[in-house]
Amino acid sequence: MSDDITRNYHGGNPQSVEANKRTRKSQDRARVLQHIWSCGRSGCTCYEAEIALGMRHQTCSARFSDLKNDGVIIGTGQTRPTDTGSPAEVCILARPTSAVTQAELPLV
Repeated sequence: MSDDITRNYHGGNPQSVEANKRTRKSQDRARVLQHIWSCGRSGCTCYEAEIALGMRHQTCSARFSDLKNDGVIIGTGQTRPTDTGSPAEVCILARPTSAVTQAELPLV
């Protein structure tokens, strides 16, 4: 898992560096992964996960980026609209859902 997935974006801004130290990345990552797993083959978008999990966009988006960079989830090439009508990429587990048991998922 990346230390700071947004470092290139914020360029080392001191407040962003401090905020990164206070995140609960492992817990948030586990929650996002559990949710994507629960969506099965239909997958979910980051926006849908934000709503379902009650997460802020910045948190959920960063965990989606971590999971993509680590090869745990992949985009399907499909999109679904957000609340503003913008297209959001649908993601699924990189391994078929049937091949990943709930026991393999991190505890939430």
